Amino acid sequence: MTIAGRISIPAGLFLAGLGLAAPASAQSEQDFVTALVGDWAVYDDAYSVAGKTCQVTLKPDANENGYALTTSDCRLEIADLTSWRIANQQLVLAIGPTQIAALGGNQIRMSGDTGIGAPLILDRIGANALVAAITKAREASGCFYLGFSTTCADDAQLQKPVATADGAAPRLGIAVNLNVRDEARDTADVIGVVPANSCIIAETCVNAVDGVWCRAQFGEVKGWLKKLALRQDKWPIVTFVNQCNDG
Repeated sequence: MTIAGRISIPAGLFLAGLGLAAPASAQSEQDFVTALVGDWAVYDDAYSVAGKTCQVTLKPDANENGYALTTSDCRLEIADLTSWRIANQQLVLAIGPTQIAALGGNQIRMSGDTGIGAPLILDRIGANALVAAITKAREASGCFYLGFSTTCADDAQLQKPVATADGAAPRLGIAVNLNVRDEARDTADVIGVVPANSCIIAETCVNAVDGVWCRAQFGEVKGWLKKLALRQDKWPIVTFVNQCNDG
């Protein structure tokens, strides 16, 4: 992997994507609240009940721990969330006063980790224009292409990579020169590039509204790889496959 001129980004900086000032006053916090209230979804099956989509609705109603929220069809700690708040320019999800996750991003996607280090991606329902563009391109082309080839990926290659039967981590076969981002968002900073034909061991993979994202360790840093993309804003492609042969 090539990491050229990597910039260290503080964890609390992600909400800069909102274009708002830090919540140092009641008005600035209200700006954050106005930007984030509404319906969000967690598309990864780790948090879903019976194949349904986990939904989190952020409400503007204040409570003793910040603001109210409701959840539906969710499991694990997300099902028990009771409140949200803004702290250090991040969206904090909580059960009572206890922080469960701190996420950064913008009005379209918020992402980060739970308290036990599990990735969590919130997508605002119906708001991701890139998803619409990829869906339209997929319908026009009839398939997702493997990298820059004219070969269509089979359905298995569109799925989330999983550990093997003996518990080995997924090994991703990189099909294109692929950006590595510091969070699972298109707006997150690029921290490096993985060359085509590389074999990468994934630490974890999650489903989001725009497809699969996988996190891997690259030397001293961790970064995210996005599986689905548009080539020349027209051709839908798979950027990596769920297995590789690295000799």
